[in-house]
Amino acid sequence: MYCSSDWQLLEARIDADAPFEDDPDDADIDRRVQYLWGECRGRFRVRYLDDLVMHRVDGNTDGDYDDVGSDAKWYHLTDAQFSTVAVMGANGDLHERVSYDPYGKARHHLLADVDGDGDSDLDDRNSIDTGRSIGSAYYNVDADFDRDGDVDMTDFLTAVAGSGAALPAGRISSSDVGSTIGWDGYVFNAETAEYTVRHRHYNTELGRWLERDPLSVPSSTAAKPRISRVYRDGMNLYGYAREQPISRRDPHGLASCMDTCVSGCPETYFPCGNNPGIPDKYVRTHSHYDDGAICRGPSLSCVQGCKTMCSEPSDSCKPKGSVSWGAPTTSPGSSGFSLAIQVVGEDPNCCSKFGVVQFAKYTISPYGSSGWGIDDGRIGGSSNPSPAAPFYGDPVAIRNPGGRGTFIFADQPCSGYNRFWEFKIVVMCTAGPAAGHIYGMYMWSVGTGLIGGVWSPPTGAPLLPGAVPYKLPSILKDRCCGEDT
Repeated sequence: MYCSSDWQLLEARIDADAPFEDDPDDADIDRRVQYLWGECRGRFRVRYLDDLVMHRVDGNTDGDYDDVGSDAKWYHLTDAQFSTVAVMGANGDLHERVSYDPYGKARHHLLADVDGDGDSDLDDRNSIDTGRSIGSAYYNVDADFDRDGDVDMTDFLTAVAGSGAALPAGRISSSDVGSTIGWDGYVFNAETAEYTVRHRHYNTELGRWLERDPLSVPSSTAAKPRISRVYRDGMNLYGYAREQPISRRDPHGLASCMDTCVSGCPETYFPCGNNPGIPDKYVRTHSHYDDGAICRGPSLSCVQGCKTMCSEPSDSCKPKGSVSWGAPTTSPGSSGFSLAIQVVGEDPNCCSKFGVVQFAKYTISPYGSSGWGIDDGRIGGSSNPSPAAPFYGDPVAIRNPGGRGTFIFADQPCSGYNRFWEFKIVVMCTAGPAAGHIYGMYMWSVGTGLIGGVWSPPTGAPLLPGAVPYKLPSILKDRCCGEDT
């Protein structure tokens, strides 16, 4: 098997004869299968990494894919999750369909499977109501096999000719088509009924991964091992994209706090040959001109802030400061909220500055909630984003005597009918050996009613230190606070 640098399956050379050889030469190859994936523009894909377009078969291994009888070209139709749900031939005829349960277990459907049980039999033929067209009350698209808009005798005769038993549950393709790309665009292994997903495998019977993400630090290399250091993406074998699969993607299984943070940074533009120091993985080609290409990427200061926010504190010193919260200030009928945040008792040689990251989430009834995201520091929705992003404002120096510093926090969420805002303020060290250390967290909320959009008074309270690790937003879920445990 041959794969791209992104571990997309590009070509499989298949020796169907036993005993199998570890390194077969061309004479042992029975057929070649090539896979073509979605288009790239610059450094990013138009739709998604695992966006399969087609696979083609060289059945006589002569190097081309056009021989009648031995070769074939198959085009894949995918759903919103990029799962293969149908396969069409080169002439546009539908050949097979696939459906999946919520855990990815497949049910293969023969072309003439009208009732959805996988096979094509008398029940399917009896359910074909000919003489129906698109727009009529009883038109059934699953009985319109040639998809010409009419259920007619051509479709009925197709059902008669296409009778057959269902494939075993879990299989995604017949031997005629030979598709190996199924749920979510993953590579399906029929022998084990598991999907290969780059760094790990997924079992549809168990509905979970068989290995954890490789985004980890081996415990033998950690000076003070923590579970969060050994499994940076957590120990949950059922998890994906930090438990936010609707709003986030992680095809490599390597998405990190850093990737999530950088995705919210303001963009900057620069000549592609003059990168100011932004990691290449975050840089994209924006446009081409006669005198060179222009690239875009997250601002360098924001990238550096994300590195600080997502870093583990050094073990060279132990932070001893604590955070105290002033009394919040609110205004009747307004969403305005402010409070003084103070770090006291810290050694400036251990942590010389601290900053605030605010996470925001809103709910609009009855439509549902957004995910937690980094607040960009706008006040009332009209001001400019924080120039210190991802921090809500410029970090504050910690000075002696008293090893203290004070940050005045102020926010005023923008208005909206029947909208409820939730916020989590995370206070962390941003400079010194203890950079990345979290001192504590404060949660506050405010909302409006449906009538008139009048704000209810904001409310807030600090979260107890012992509760912080369990209530952090998902971007910091792999972080730990306070003592090593």
